[in-house]
Amino acid sequence: MIVSHKHKFIFLKTNKTAGTSIEIALSKFCGEDDIITRISPKDEQTRRDLGYRGAQNFQAPFRDYRPKERLDVIVTNHDLALSDLALGGGVILPAPEDSIYICKPTRPASAELRAPSS
Repeated sequence: MIVSHKHKFIFLKTNKTAGTSIEIALSKFCGEDDIITRISPKDEQTRRDLGYRGAQNFQAPFRDYRPKERLDVIVTNHDLALSDLALGGGVILPAPEDSIYICKPTRPASAELRAPSS
């Protein structure tokens, strides 16, 4: 999990959805006050090798945690959030500087949900 005060987003990692890869990539953009939880030792080494921030600020009891300011929260999948950011941010979703994004990786659509091929 990452809570980025610097960029105002929350990333919740799920299993088998490229969550670790996304978490490692997002940690590049985190600041010193952001919360980054631990991942496996092998993946932490990858994060260090890339020069990204490792696990930090995750041991404070939740009762002691207070948001730094009032913010709107956006819950979305990572595809939509990344698409909006690729367009400059604030095009599809509210501007990143005005919101906290909670991004949940999504699995590919099941065979029943995919469009039929011709």
